[in-house]
Amino acid sequence: MFQTLVIKMTSQFGLRLPLSRRSKDAGKPGGTVKGAFSPLQSRSFIDGWAGCGKAFYIWLCSLPLLIIMVHGYRETTLAKLLRNNGQAWLRSEETRRGGRDPPRKARSVALIRLSNSRALNCGYLKTREKLKKQKRKESRKMERVQIYDTTLRDGEQSPGCSLNDEEKMKVAKQLERLGVDVIEAGFPASSPDDFKAVQAIARSVKNSTVTGLARSVRSDIDAAWEALKETENPRVHVFIATSPIHMTYKLRKKPEEVLEMAVRSVKYAKQFFPQVEFSCEDATRSDRAFMARVVAETIKAGATVINLPDTVGYDTPEEYADMFTYIREHVPNVDRARLSCHCHNDLGMATANTLASVQAGVRQIECTMNGVGERAGNVALEEVGVALHVRKDTYHVTTRLKLNEIKRTSDLVSGLMNNPIQKNKAIVGANAFAHEAGIHQDGVLKNPQTYEIMSPSLIGLDTGRLVLGKHSGRHAFKQKAEELGVHLSEDRVNHYFAAFKKLADQKKNITNEDIRSLF
Repeated sequence: MFQTLVIKMTSQFGLRLPLSRRSKDAGKPGGTVKGAFSPLQSRSFIDGWAGCGKAFYIWLCSLPLLIIMVHGYRETTLAKLLRNNGQAWLRSEETRRGGRDPPRKARSVALIRLSNSRALNCGYLKTREKLKKQKRKESRKMERVQIYDTTLRDGEQSPGCSLNDEEKMKVAKQLERLGVDVIEAGFPASSPDDFKAVQAIARSVKNSTVTGLARSVRSDIDAAWEALKETENPRVHVFIATSPIHMTYKLRKKPEEVLEMAVRSVKYAKQFFPQVEFSCEDATRSDRAFMARVVAETIKAGATVINLPDTVGYDTPEEYADMFTYIREHVPNVDRARLSCHCHNDLGMATANTLASVQAGVRQIECTMNGVGERAGNVALEEVGVALHVRKDTYHVTTRLKLNEIKRTSDLVSGLMNNPIQKNKAIVGANAFAHEAGIHQDGVLKNPQTYEIMSPSLIGLDTGRLVLGKHSGRHAFKQKAEELGVHLSEDRVNHYFAAFKKLADQKKNITNEDIRSLF
């Protein structure tokens, strides 16, 4: 249609159009030669004008839709149908024609439908882009996980790790400098000394919340209130066991009695404390349906934090995370409380379980410095704190810990509790940033990131250690010699390095004095 219209217009006004190629009729009577003008034989020119006409026609048909677009309407069902129909038509025509281009009519109709769908869709493109940017920005705003340190309560219960009042105060002040959110200072009802220590810490610490443990009985809650009432933000931690084995053999109570005690104690504690944490002791071996009832009722009674501890270090990471997922799905009012985890290390999975629970929505981690605690200990504060920092791309949370205070805090707790740290302990062990193997030493000297996923300065160390031994290489030996003020040529390095190797075969620990004796 458009080709015919162009031809008629050019004929009526006597226009002669340029040929794009030599006419087949050149040299024949009435024919034309290359460069002549003929409106009938300039097919490419006509096609060009016809294309312009189609574009104008499409724009005219789309004008009402463009008006709709200006008003910011989003893509409607009609627009989607038009878009899908246009694309399907083109695909079917290509298939029918064996992969060749569809005819002009099919392309024109498809183009009209696609343009109409785009017209409907374009009106909210900018808004959609803004929403995408906003979501990306919100994703960068990581949630904060609170660090609840129980070194002075659960940690001190570790055999041979008891502290006096003065020592407890030193640890509490250092935990405050470390930036923990909550310090569980002790169990006020357990002894007069524990009561006095909790009271003194509550009066002294200002930048961390101080709390104390209490069983689900009034006398324990009263003792906790007397010890903590002078703190700026009083908080109590009430607990009762919910597993069948604990209810049967330890408490000697039926599930309904345990539920009643839990609710009654939380209601009573709420009369004094604005923040009440409730724990289902031995949660990982509890019946989940019953535990969900206990959690729902204690939140209704006023609990602001719900702790589900792996009291005996029994669960695997998948099971522990699934337990929190179950509670989130089966407790209607769970959004009114913060979920907390508390993992023991009996099977060596405390850190893995804790990190798995964070991915399941837990936003409070109960831990101890150096992992001290009952039996095999609790999850180590330094491990989860540094793991959340180094792997924030995975966990997408942050803490308020001052990580450069970790080493100082670790050494203080280890010294006061007379509890040496194993050399290969993660983060704070003597070998955590030490390198003896020659390949490792060479890599670290060239670029520390080859074998160190974090800088020693992150936890408060000046630098890592190159430990010279029988596995060390020439590069590390030369570096150590230069540190001691001895500059060696390559020939001398080889000579003294051979002597060093003989010494290393005879002695396990090589000191600086041993190295000096070689020269």
